[in-house]
Amino acid sequence: MKFLRITRRRLFVLLLAIPLVPATLWTAVLCLVPTEWARERLVRELEAATGRKVAIGSIHLGPLGNLRIQDVQVAEHATADDPWLKVGEARLDLHLFRMIMGCCKATDIALDRLDLRIHRRADGSLEFADLLACNPKSDPQTTETPASPRAPIALTLQGARVVVIDDPSETRVELEEASGSASWTGTLATIPSIKGRLNGGSFEFAAKYDRGQSTPDFEAELRARGVSLSVGMKSIGLLVPVVSETARSLDGQVDLELALRGRGDSLDAVKSSLKGHGAIRLNPIDLSRSKLLDSLDALRQIPAAGRVGSVESDFAIENSRVTTDDLTLKVSSLPIILAGWTDFDGRLDYRVKSEAIHDRIASKLPAEARAILGDLKQELGDLADIRITGTVNDPKVIVGKGASGGRRPDRAETEARLREAAKRLGGKYLR
Repeated sequence: MKFLRITRRRLFVLLLAIPLVPATLWTAVLCLVPTEWARERLVRELEAATGRKVAIGSIHLGPLGNLRIQDVQVAEHATADDPWLKVGEARLDLHLFRMIMGCCKATDIALDRLDLRIHRRADGSLEFADLLACNPKSDPQTTETPASPRAPIALTLQGARVVVIDDPSETRVELEEASGSASWTGTLATIPSIKGRLNGGSFEFAAKYDRGQSTPDFEAELRARGVSLSVGMKSIGLLVPVVSETARSLDGQVDLELALRGRGDSLDAVKSSLKGHGAIRLNPIDLSRSKLLDSLDALRQIPAAGRVGSVESDFAIENSRVTTDDLTLKVSSLPIILAGWTDFDGRLDYRVKSEAIHDRIASKLPAEARAILGDLKQELGDLADIRITGTVNDPKVIVGKGASGGRRPDRAETEARLREAAKRLGGKYLR
């Protein structure tokens, strides 16, 4: 009986000790395995995978096996002191029991304080374009079976910063305090949602990038609210050409919705395949320095000090062009509506929709005033017959019949008739 009690006690102690065995073994691993050796090996593997210069500050293995990698930097070999990717800390789910079972691949990675620079140089090349290229095509002569799809790796971002620098369009945008999730299978990247701050406003971004086919393709959506315009946002002139020559001194706020899709393994291929749609609103926007607005303001009734208004437009992107039918500029009681296009090379062609101006005025007037306005429809059409051509950097405005190649009207006479009509209509009608 005594022997039985001792045996039971030993069995009970043994059962309690079993859970401590793996932890004891792991403590021994932490003591015996040099982390410096592991860090150097990880650096070599990352450099071989990316073809870039990689630096890691330190790595730490937790008591239960969580791996923490701190101060990661990735840079081009020629500019090793100017990394385009920094990560404050990366945490990998390499747990003790999974490692004991022989599984050493992370499936969940959390990135804190990621800092990424996306730079398109003046020649149009991207700093790390080869990392986005599609997988090499398999040799048709080989008999090897293709590798099975890799299990997706879940990524979590916290406190990230992304800087987009586009030299050809003189654009610089900084996304800050970004957080969200993503997944990566080796060929397919999916971003359900990333939210953050942009120039005092907010943004939300979602995307999918697939490089598993012969030609990579992508989809992306962006929503931005209350973003302050600033130096480095010259590309806004592609969507709103009336602010193109004031882009170096923009002052205002923008709301933007944009959806894009495209495919290709080069910039030219992506540009030719790009399709999308969106809406933009600049409100308020200061156009006091806009030379283009000087030309649009045929009667010079808008003083430079009072040129704070709004610009809004729905647009479509296709055939390497941004096209709109309702680009509306409001800097006075009378809106100016333009229809036309801007292409990706910066060329543009817009016209003022004079019929829209006439209809908007007429809709606000009583029957007697509409009759007076009807007599002046031709004059309004002459002054509103405006075409904008040239380029985003050098827009040219043609006013009057010259916009369509005909004889320009007598401007002084037309202005006099319009002023006389304004007296007849009464100020109350045009407020």
